[in-house]
Amino acid sequence: MLGDLLQEYDAIGKRIDAYTRQIDEQMAPWEAQLRLLTTIPGIDRLSASAIIIELGPDIDAFRSTESLAAWAGLCPGNHESAGKRRMTRARRGSTTLRAALVECAHGAARTKGCQFEAHHRALAARRGYKRAIVAGAHKMLRIIHAVLKTGRPYYDRTADYEALMVKRNAPRWIRMLRRYGYIAPALPQPMAA
Repeated sequence: MLGDLLQEYDAIGKRIDAYTRQIDEQMAPWEAQLRLLTTIPGIDRLSASAIIIELGPDIDAFRSTESLAAWAGLCPGNHESAGKRRMTRARRGSTTLRAALVECAHGAARTKGCQFEAHHRALAARRGYKRAIVAGAHKMLRIIHAVLKTGRPYYDRTADYEALMVKRNAPRWIRMLRRYGYIAPALPQPMAA
């Protein structure tokens, strides 16, 4: 029985790989937009493909970020009467796009040192986790609109990209310097008693 389950698992993995290759082949004309979207924290290549498929090839079809957010169903609701704010549900819109953006917002909220993490933390303290995620998806959609409209990659002013690059690559650089003899090998650390 376990063997049958492993065979089924392998077969499903092969089908997923085949679909991923097919998506990559069909998305080849929009490679530049895919690269632009993957510069945003939380968005990987598959999510970028889903976003471009849902938005369409021409971002100019949406006259503003507000109309895009309304179409996606990510507008903040406003139900106020006599100075009292009441609970509102999310608006109707593209459920596929909204689901992809919410999933990306989850990833971005967990990315250390980016504006999405700080934005999520500030909102979650006041409004709750789920509302903060939807607000993060709305913010991400506005950034996606700007990135696709201008054609420039995402740049987070709060992040120190040089420090992140050094932190990510320094162990590899030191290992290579040791391998080629530019730095003496590391001495073993004494064991604590």
